[in-house]
Amino acid sequence: MNGERERSRLWRDKLESELKDFQFSENMMQAVMDRKEPISFWNRELRIPWQAATLVLLLLVGLPVFGWMKLTAVPETQKAAAKQHRHDREDRLIVMSGGTYYESELREGWGEAR
Repeated sequence: MNGERERSRLWRDKLESELKDFQFSENMMQAVMDRKEPISFWNRELRIPWQAATLVLLLLVGLPVFGWMKLTAVPETQKAAAKQHRHDREDRLIVMSGGTYYESELREGWGEAR
């Protein structure tokens, strides 16, 4: 272990001694940056704050769930009307011609036809 550290330090010292005379000037740095190809759209680094990511995730999950609940919910007025309708009609349901009808409606007719 100690030998590896010693060897690493020797390599670092040798590299530093060889590069001590070489300094990048501002002009050289600018020339390197000018020759560098522009970053493509797909290689850009994108940082999204965790608050924004959480909000988007909640919207992506919450909106469909909320919409599904709203679409499948039956309003209380419809529930009460259906319950009252069931109590008013103790008739049998008859299915014919692709429709469902109460027996009393078939025997008596509908409102306008009475």
